Amino acid sequence: MSQQTPPNRTLRNTRLLGLSLSGGGLLALGLCMQAPSAAAAPADAEPTADASPQADQQADKPDTDNGAGPTCIITGKTAPPKELEIYDKASGGKVVARLTGANTPLKAFEFPKGNDDRARLDTGTGKGHFRIEGYVHTKQLPMYTKKALTVVQGHLWVGAHREVHFDGSSPKRIRVAKHLKTPISQTFKTWTSCGNLSFDQGTPRGWSIDGDARGYRMKSDTLTLYDDYGRAKSEVTTLNRAGGAEMVFWSTKRHGGYVQVAYEGEIMIEAWAKASGLKALPKGEVMDQYIPPKRTVTGSKVQVQGETKLVKTTREHYIRLEAKQDSPKIGRIEIDTEVLVLDVVAGWASVMPKDATVMPPKEGQFWVNAEDLGLSPPPAKPAPPPTPVE
Repeated sequence: MSQQTPPNRTLRNTRLLGLSLSGGGLLALGLCMQAPSAAAAPADAEPTADASPQADQQADKPDTDNGAGPTCIITGKTAPPKELEIYDKASGGKVVARLTGANTPLKAFEFPKGNDDRARLDTGTGKGHFRIEGYVHTKQLPMYTKKALTVVQGHLWVGAHREVHFDGSSPKRIRVAKHLKTPISQTFKTWTSCGNLSFDQGTPRGWSIDGDARGYRMKSDTLTLYDDYGRAKSEVTTLNRAGGAEMVFWSTKRHGGYVQVAYEGEIMIEAWAKASGLKALPKGEVMDQYIPPKRTVTGSKVQVQGETKLVKTTREHYIRLEAKQDSPKIGRIEIDTEVLVLDVVAGWASVMPKDATVMPPKEGQFWVNAEDLGLSPPPAKPAPPPTPVE
């Protein structure tokens, strides 16, 4: 193979939407557009001080042995896992509600230090929803990156608008884990500020490469990446290819026995690899990219038996799990919320949100004061006249 393109050659012209493929099929793409160099660090990448391996070590020191605190807030609208339970306490306690998997606005804060613990979670936005206030197992919440997050400075990132999972926290920062199943099978972790995460999924960008760029495939199931090609090079990471998958890199630069490779998908890479570990694609041949579809969860279908009444709130109403005044409040029905009234018992109304985004615990019910909802008890039936005795 001849020496490749000049060092400053940009990767342009062919717009690709992802970067992995199962089965090794090849497709020629004809879409063209101009874009920044794929071999450059992403413009929206996280700063070194906030997401580097050094920050990881610092955050694990005993002097930061607490969570992210109340000022670390993540918001957005998402489809949470079905039957995600909301508890009344950070530890122990009882289930007060369940999320159904339908898209719903969430606000999470008070993140714990460990990934097996619970964080505070509020549903609703202040208008039009059932606002349940409780705690959830944090690692079950789907989070998304707002921007590319640095894993190894200058060489490896988690892409923007990609799903990650909570893996721990320290004051004002969260550690996230990116679990990959294809085209590589491994997990990357990094620290980031709370403002770089959201429950809104967003749309990952496409990637543009130069028509002169050369494609490369991994020869074996592993490939070690380096920060440079010289004697003082350091290892960035070793990639582990998933069974049956293909991973394709693009390059416009080669030096001796090393090739500078770029990749963009769930993760983003710019690093050097040994040419002996790569197989060059024929010139002009482009391997199609694959971008995972947006995460979607079909919400639970709620079937209500019997007659119901639909009301719309004009103010907030406290929600309880028992039909009595001294029962603890677990949240509120916000203003302008459409509410299904299932039953009225002794001055209390059994209710649920019309959009069925949040439901009571199994075998439980949400109760509000019936009179507050404008529901008057049914008039008492007059007693039947006495039957004359002959």
